[in-house]
Amino acid sequence: MPPTAPSKSCTETITKLDQALLFKILDALEGTKTIVWDRFLMTEFNSTVSYQLLKEHNVVSHVCPVINPIVKKTDHILYIIPPYLHSTKELIESHLKKIPETTVSYQLLKEHNVVSHVCPVINPIVKKTDHILYIIPPYLHSTKELIESHLKKIPETDRRKHRIYYVPEVSYVHREELVSAIPWIDKHIFNLPMRWFPTDHSQFISMNLPSLPPVMLIYEDWNELYKCAKGLRQLESQMENPPKIIFKGKWSTTVAQILEQLRKTPSEEHVIEAPNVDEIIIIDRWLDLATPLMMQQTFSGVADEIYGIDIQSKIKFETQNFYKGSKVPKSLQEKPQFDFYLNDEIYPELCDNHMMDVSGKIQYFVRECKEEELKYKSVESVAQISECVNSLPRVIKKREATTSYLQMTTLFMNDMSQAERIDYRKCEEDILENKFEDKLIPYIETCILNAEPLLKVLRLISLQSQICNGLKLVTLQAYRKSIVQGYGIEILAWFLRLEMAGLIRCSDKSEKMSTYLPVDFINLKKRFKLFSTEPPQLGDIARYFNGYVPLLIRILEEGEQADFTNWDFIEPSKNVPIKKKLQKDRLLFVVGGITRAEMGIIKERFPDMKYCCTTATITGNQLIEGLRE
Repeated sequence: MPPTAPSKSCTETITKLDQALLFKILDALEGTKTIVWDRFLMTEFNSTVSYQLLKEHNVVSHVCPVINPIVKKTDHILYIIPPYLHSTKELIESHLKKIPETTVSYQLLKEHNVVSHVCPVINPIVKKTDHILYIIPPYLHSTKELIESHLKKIPETDRRKHRIYYVPEVSYVHREELVSAIPWIDKHIFNLPMRWFPTDHSQFISMNLPSLPPVMLIYEDWNELYKCAKGLRQLESQMENPPKIIFKGKWSTTVAQILEQLRKTPSEEHVIEAPNVDEIIIIDRWLDLATPLMMQQTFSGVADEIYGIDIQSKIKFETQNFYKGSKVPKSLQEKPQFDFYLNDEIYPELCDNHMMDVSGKIQYFVRECKEEELKYKSVESVAQISECVNSLPRVIKKREATTSYLQMTTLFMNDMSQAERIDYRKCEEDILENKFEDKLIPYIETCILNAEPLLKVLRLISLQSQICNGLKLVTLQAYRKSIVQGYGIEILAWFLRLEMAGLIRCSDKSEKMSTYLPVDFINLKKRFKLFSTEPPQLGDIARYFNGYVPLLIRILEEGEQADFTNWDFIEPSKNVPIKKKLQKDRLLFVVGGITRAEMGIIKERFPDMKYCCTTATITGNQLIEGLRE
């Protein structure tokens, strides 16, 4: 085993791993390649692989979505799709049963001889390549789209040049769907095990599985936890030795048990050198349902709550709204919307700060930029001039980013000062103080009468239910009746799903709806001292949630203080050497999602967590919306 590589950030490690997995496939194919992408997967891949990088690996064309035809001639065609039945059927209908001779072009994968991209899958391949790669997610509609748009159109002489890649792996159902429609494709179906993707926080990576809670809670599909175990197995396979597994929660127990079984089979191929860890800490989101239901107060948390941060770490803004009162840049004057990417050197310094502290941070960067500009004006020697010229692009970029974040902070503060948001936060504070206990809250009733967004109403009812250990039956029935009258009978199914998931529950046994593992919040808040008795001060983590310390953080703190000896655990195999260390390196995995405010707290409170992983970054709205269908 080669020596361990120097320490890198979690996102750098995962980016390197994802690139290695993809480039290994590309470089094994001689000649030019075309990739047929599923639209969602292409967005995920863009967070780790650029078009220019793919171009270096001889990718000459991209097709996206799957239903588009391949219109550019290449030596190889790779279909990269997710393992869902609809994706397989789409692949068969769009491609395997048909395909013209040529393909559409982009510029990215040329570093690995990729000369063309087609996205979305329904687009044609119009550029000549040696190979066509279809990259699709595991969804049934993606498979169907691929079949109809590409596979049905492929002439017999061209079959050997087409490859389908499911991310992260193909299931029996999708393989059967493909083979039944296109028999010859059987030997051209492969896995592309990219399971992890970077987030806007350099220490955190995500599986981008926001569907895990509803799939587990409503349909009890344990395959989601198998995906989690496979993801952890992939990470530890890049390390020198398998770590000790420590876990807490029902989901975490299952993930740990599956991971233990996976260790008994040959591991996934070692692709890169990743930093070693001594322990894997796995914890359930459902041990703390209250925290994601509260409005976050950090810069990144507010951005996610109001505008949303997508899987490419970018925010979409309305141009006129963002530049209200300021001059719109020339490049954006014709665009009603624009994307702002959080990949500059300023964002890491702002993301985990409380919103009230952000302006002070930005003022510091403004002063820093002015000092650098003054420094340039005072240069005299040729050496100094040369140094300034070399650093000028970075300084200009930093100044532009600082201006944008100042604009963004102003926008966020204006949004937060709107009357409806102030009223919402006041109601949230009343709930946290248990002012109304388990009785009807007038503000929620008013929101229902005024037909305000139902998501807001359900989030507050869910929060009240968590804080009070459930609502009285009469209160629960009154809320349910008002919602049905105000929003329609079809909303009842959504309300019932929230009850099944345990977000909304009854405090007595008269309600027959079974609730998933109810949390005794009233006793836990006393045991863990979740609420600050005094106004939170600067640096106090209670500031990030209106005076509340996240229960998930307290559970981790308690575990760390006892070296996690009070948690369940699975030791690594006996042949792994045990090294005594003053401070252990750990990998944290949160099953079910985590908020960006919690991510910031973990980064500050747990420096020994070298990897911080989750199934998805979430907000309260996303959590509740995910249980809608």
